[in-house]
Amino acid sequence: MSNLREADYIQLKKLISQDKILLLPHKKYKGLRQTMFYSRCGISQKFFEKAYKNKEMVLQFREFGLQIGAPVDWQDALADYNSGKMQKIAKESSEAFSKKPGPSKEYEMSINSEIYEFETKIKDYEDDLFGITLFYQGTKLLQPFSVLEAVNFDKHYKSIINRGKTIISKAEEALKEVKISHNTDRFREIIFPPLTKDMPPIIDTIPRVKLLIETYDELFPGRDRKIPLTNQEIILIMNRVIKKF
Repeated sequence: MSNLREADYIQLKKLISQDKILLLPHKKYKGLRQTMFYSRCGISQKFFEKAYKNKEMVLQFREFGLQIGAPVDWQDALADYNSGKMQKIAKESSEAFSKKPGPSKEYEMSINSEIYEFETKIKDYEDDLFGITLFYQGTKLLQPFSVLEAVNFDKHYKSIINRGKTIISKAEEALKEVKISHNTDRFREIIFPPLTKDMPPIIDTIPRVKLLIETYDELFPGRDRKIPLTNQEIILIMNRVIKKF
C-alpha cells in the first residue's frame, strides 16, 4: 500500500473517532461481532480495505448526510471531503431539491375534485342508509309482527344496515388515506352498491328513502343523527311521510 493511502487511512480513523465520519457495518454484524468488526477496521488497514470493497460497510459523512460505499473508492471520497467538493455537491443537491416544482395547480385541482366527489358519494350513501334505518324503525312500530315475520323483515333489514355501515367505514378510511397520499386509485377500490335494491316490499306504498330524510330534517332541523329517536318521534316522521303521498 502507498504511503499516501496509509496516511489517508490514518486521517479517516481520526475523523471516525471524532464522529465526523461514521463507519456503518452491514446489518449481519451484531453484538460482539460488530464490536470485533469495528476493532479490526481500526487496527488493520488491509481488513478495512477488504471489508469496504466487499460492501460489508459504508461510510457516512455526517455533516452532509452522505453515505459512500463501494464501488466508489473511499480515498476519493475522503479527498472530496478535504477539498470541499463534497460540501459543494451536497449544497447543489439541496438547492436542486428545494427548487423542484411541486404539484401543478391543475393536478391539485384534479385531486381536490376527486376528493370532493368521493366525499359526496359517502354523504349520499349515509343519507340512503339513514333513510333505510328510519324506514326499518318505523315499519317495526307500525306493521303487525306477523306481517314482518312472514318476509323475514328484521333479519333482512339488519343485514342491509350492517352492510351499509361496513361500506361507509371502508370509504371513510380510504378518504383519509387519499387526503394524505393523493393516490386517488384507492377510491376505485370502494364500491357503493344501491342499498334500496334489496328492500323487500311490506306494503304497496313504501315511503321513499329521500322523503323520510326530508321529513326528518323538517321536524328536527340541525339535530345530530346519532341521537336516538324515541318511538313517538319515529311514528311522527312516518305519519308525516304517509300524508305527503
